[in-house]
Amino acid sequence: MNLTDYTIQIRFKSKTIVNNFIEVGNLLKKVRDKEIFKESFNTFTDYLEQEHPKFSRSFVLRLIQLVEDPKLCSTSNKLGICKTLELLKISDREGREELSQKAEDMTVKEIRTEIKSKTIKRFSSNINEEVSEGDSVEDKCIRQGETLLKELSSLKLRFKYDLTNLKEGIAKWNTFAKRYGNNEKIQTLVSTISRELTSP
Repeated sequence: MNLTDYTIQIRFKSKTIVNNFIEVGNLLKKVRDKEIFKESFNTFTDYLEQEHPKFSRSFVLRLIQLVEDPKLCSTSNKLGICKTLELLKISDREGREELSQKAEDMTVKEIRTEIKSKTIKRFSSNINEEVSEGDSVEDKCIRQGETLLKELSSLKLRFKYDLTNLKEGIAKWNTFAKRYGNNEKIQTLVSTISRELTSP
């Protein structure tokens, strides 16, 4: 099959995306992975923008991510597109598999709430991590700040929601970090995290 064939199939199947989202994901994955888009386009993004403008890049990447997870794919017919794509927000496959077993009896909103809760718990446990052997307390503070920043960015990107629940943990870390006012790296982390919290 050439690029035109793939494009026609994707367009046809996407008219009923609710029923064909796995097939569309598989087709898009083939176009990307086998670089079939190069028949007419420089990049996969150019191909998407020209041939499938109704699909956002993030939606396409989630469809591809879905077809790369065979266990989630196998339950997607029962769950439907909304619940299945929501489950992709769980970064580890074990956690995703665990929640997908319960997801059939949950609403999308309940799934979202559960994912946020689990992510925030993981985030909080990273803040409370103990000092490793051989680490100074400053090293622990830096490592926690870097983890905090990475998690904070990830949460904002994945959930786009109010981060009020996280502010307590961040305040706790800031108090810890203030002990090292003369450590340039820690102060940079404090100001970067502060900016992340206030930026949209």
